[in-house]
Amino acid sequence: MTAIARMGLISGFLVQYRQLLNMNLSGTLAPEVGQLPHLQILDFMWNQISGGIPKEIGNISSLELLLLNGNRLSGFLPDELGKLTNLIRLQVDENNISGPIPDLSHNHLNGTIPESFADLPVLQVLSLENNSLIGSIPASIWSDKTFSSAARLTVDLRNNLLTNVSGELAPSVNVTLRLKGNPMCNANILNVHQYCDSDAGGNGTSESSTNSTVACPVQACPTDNYYEYLLAAPEACFCAAPIRVGYRLKSPSFSYFPPYVDDFEVYVTSYLSLDSYVLSIDSYEWEEGPRLRMYLKVFPTISDGNQFNDSEVERIRDIFASWQFPSNDLFGPYELLNFTLLGPYQTATKLSIKIDGVREFTFKELALATNSFNSSAQVGRGGYGRVYKGIISDNTVVAVKRAEVGSLQGRKEFLTEIELLSRLHHRNLVSLVGYCGEAGEQNNLLDM
Repeated sequence: MTAIARMGLISGFLVQYRQLLNMNLSGTLAPEVGQLPHLQILDFMWNQISGGIPKEIGNISSLELLLLNGNRLSGFLPDELGKLTNLIRLQVDENNISGPIPDLSHNHLNGTIPESFADLPVLQVLSLENNSLIGSIPASIWSDKTFSSAARLTVDLRNNLLTNVSGELAPSVNVTLRLKGNPMCNANILNVHQYCDSDAGGNGTSESSTNSTVACPVQACPTDNYYEYLLAAPEACFCAAPIRVGYRLKSPSFSYFPPYVDDFEVYVTSYLSLDSYVLSIDSYEWEEGPRLRMYLKVFPTISDGNQFNDSEVERIRDIFASWQFPSNDLFGPYELLNFTLLGPYQTATKLSIKIDGVREFTFKELALATNSFNSSAQVGRGGYGRVYKGIISDNTVVAVKRAEVGSLQGRKEFLTEIELLSRLHHRNLVSLVGYCGEAGEQNNLLDM
């Protein structure tokens, strides 16, 4: 159905995003797609689109993301793609593209790498691995660029037939270069081995490393107290203690995360009022749904020092726990899985409120009362979490309502609930005995 591109025209010429990934679409891309001059994202990943990529796409000067991987596209990549001077990411892997103009991975591309790639000033990822590219790599791809402190460029050329580099093989610390699997790795080329020795980063470091050429002293960062180096920081060897967050996207509008990592980092940090470099995605995995489960690390900024102060920890926790992130069509709703405070934060966010007749318990006391929240002590469960029967130190039998990580409230909301429960007195209602608000815990104790 050549109407694929025309679907974007129905809503007029001001459309900026056209995302129809994984919708079992077939047919070809119509040339009319080039009539969307304000389009920024064109995403048809994981469909069954066939035919070639229309050259008219080169007319969309505003295009930043062109994501066509996982289809049945064939033919050459049009020369007009070189006109996309705002292009940040181009993905056409997992297709049947061939011909002399190289681009993304896992196709059947051959020929040499054109120097015109150096004319894409905001390019962040150039992925050409697992093709049959020959000749020399134009060093101008990285040497002709001016990088800000936060700018990054990844050039992945692994497993091709490249034999040399035209220019100096000395990319800046902002560049991650991967060359493993090319004949040039066995040649007498200065510095080549540091880009051939690792599948992960090409420069001997992980993909997320940015200050890769700086050797940071291990002993200067107390990892035994949960501090670690923030490699994305604009200052080399910045050692800080992160907050660890379990986070799940419940219905994202994509099925492949890497193209959206940068957008996600900006989305989260902008509403935390933090710089984007402080967020590290430690790991992520897809779950049935599809849902995307991830583990995040939130670091303090350089100006904040090596750790967050208590009020800042509480502020960040309240934002995550109170679902204050705004609605977003790309990432969809989320849920908080855990908010883990280790090292210097273990006693940083203990909640406290003074109410006559209401006792504040430690988590250790509740663990003793419920036999470490043993399943045999569980007497109920609701949307907020589980209820356990417990016996506290004065032999009073209580019901301990323990919120699960996905149901944690903000600090103010939890304290408000405690205060309201303390005011409820009726012969047919159980009374509030106490609460526990240690870091990562929200527990109410009721008469039983």
